[in-house]
Amino acid sequence: MMTSQEMIKYTGSFSNKTGTYSVEVYNDFDDFYMQIGRFKFSGFDLDSFELDNPEEFSDQELIDFDIINRKIDAQHTYIELRNYSLSLQIPQTLIVMSTKEEINIVFNLRLELFEKHEKALLSFNIKGEYFEAKNGFMEMIMDDLQRQFAGRYRFKNCYGCLYGDYSIYGQGLMGPILCFKNQKEKYLDVQNKNEYMELKKHESAQQEIYCCADYEPRNRVVGYRGTIMI
Repeated sequence: MMTSQEMIKYTGSFSNKTGTYSVEVYNDFDDFYMQIGRFKFSGFDLDSFELDNPEEFSDQELIDFDIINRKIDAQHTYIELRNYSLSLQIPQTLIVMSTKEEINIVFNLRLELFEKHEKALLSFNIKGEYFEAKNGFMEMIMDDLQRQFAGRYRFKNCYGCLYGDYSIYGQGLMGPILCFKNQKEKYLDVQNKNEYMELKKHESAQQEIYCCADYEPRNRVVGYRGTIMI
């Protein structure tokens, strides 16, 4: 099982108005990191990269690469990468529900993050069978794929975990999933939003694609988000 200290590498490609680049994205399951030429980025989500070394560039170089200063408040400015597409290969694991066998697959994730439209496309093959879904939120994408599985498979990650749920206040492209393994029995009794809001604070917030040793398949309808059972 992965721990939050491990750094995982994903390979793929990055494109913006300056061209297309081979890229390696690193994930320590707190943040993502990537470097394109001299530009070094990090972000809690794949659509929220911030420039880590802005002092090395002129204002014009930042503009040319579509990096903008976004003021959060009087004291904080977010130096944000905008208008790009990113394609990555992300290893994941599925559980075959009939046998409990684990099978390894590779997510082909393509993000198109532009001012006029943002979308994510996720596809992969399982033993020659092709699956694909697209949306602006990973939750909706994985819900769609779970329906396509028709009960045959479950994702072995935080999305597919019995103790993972989403915030009532919404989420970004990739989570976070709120982990309730610190109060398993109480969480499993939750059947609606009001009961969900009565829980104690979650133990941690994770990406959907993370998985820990406490994972159990989400094979019943529980929590605020419920479960795709078909």
